[in-house]
Amino acid sequence: MMDFWARVLGGLALLVSFISMIISYRTYRRDKSDLRVGLEYHHRGPGASFIVRVVNHGRRTARVEHVHVTFPTSKPLAEGFLEGEPVMEGQPLDVRLTIYSRSGEPDVPSAVTGAVVWDTLGNRYSYPGRSLRALIEFARMKKKIRRQWSEYLASKTGTVDTP
Repeated sequence: MMDFWARVLGGLALLVSFISMIISYRTYRRDKSDLRVGLEYHHRGPGASFIVRVVNHGRRTARVEHVHVTFPTSKPLAEGFLEGEPVMEGQPLDVRLTIYSRSGEPDVPSAVTGAVVWDTLGNRYSYPGRSLRALIEFARMKKKIRRQWSEYLASKTGTVDTP
């Protein structure tokens, strides 16, 4: 009989310690900074720009050091150095990045592959991430960019051309 109660108490202790470990881990994860990155496209005349939105969903203040919009080329065509710009809990930080090629004309913005943000601790955050919602949102944004860019080229040259 004593052996039975010892096993029951051991099982309960194991269950309580496992639940305590889960709660501690969730508290640890919540206490850190957690940056989420978004990307918006704005087209005004010859200037095409992206707004990279960084929102901190964690409790700790994060400091954003570097932001860039990625394209299929090896180097980013639009980037910004922020030198530790603080992002408080729940507060967005919007960074406008204008894209231009070396000739001064805007590059084809529909070739965008995402946005990348680094904080001062060296953590890398990217958009779109792995979530299905972000991938669908990114595909819709690229479709909108293609449409607006072809309208801009049509108004500039007088012909319809899709990049």
